[in-house]
Amino acid sequence: MTSFLIHATGFAALALNVTGLVRSSDRSLRHSTGWASALWALNNLLMGAQSAAALSVLSVGRQASASVMQGRDALTRRLACGAFLLLTLVIGALTWNGAATLLTTAGSMLATYAMFYMRGAPLRIAMLGVASLWMYNAWFYDSWWQMFGNLATGGAAAYGAWRASKAVTQAASGAGPTPSCEGVEGTGELPRHPIALTPLARLLASPDDHSPAAGTPVTRFP
Repeated sequence: MTSFLIHATGFAALALNVTGLVRSSDRSLRHSTGWASALWALNNLLMGAQSAAALSVLSVGRQASASVMQGRDALTRRLACGAFLLLTLVIGALTWNGAATLLTTAGSMLATYAMFYMRGAPLRIAMLGVASLWMYNAWFYDSWWQMFGNLATGGAAAYGAWRASKAVTQAASGAGPTPSCEGVEGTGELPRHPIALTPLARLLASPDDHSPAAGTPVTRFP
């Protein structure tokens, strides 16, 4: 029965992780990975990985808080992120089990910062790093499900990052539609991505602010 539950929770958590990472919505990513964290917590508990289980439980609250904090003032977000980082360190210290705890704690801290402050491609690249750090835990407890899950999660994160970068690049160059702002919690702003901060992106985002008045000569450079 225990073996069946390990396989079932691993499969369900993997499906949720991959689904969230390949979609363009950051909000959906946070929700999907939050539910996945609950299943990974049960999966780790069944394997006897107490540190990973405790950190996965903390991840559930972190994902929910990160979703709520989108659009809040900088101080509130900073305090919430700092609280989860501190809790991660405390859990790591209380459940210390050598390198496995060290790497999973580092992965959880990276995920915490990413969920509170990153969007689009950078968020998915960070999740690729998280999957890499958690791979040692899977190897340490000889969990083939988690090894496969981390590989699949890393691949999905890389694909999602590529899609997000491509969408923003096309929007900035005018070669494609404006990327979905669903992940910016309905603010109507372009996703926060380095490309979106270029002068060309600002010009495309606010054409009325940069258009010359009627009858104003336009200087063209060779």
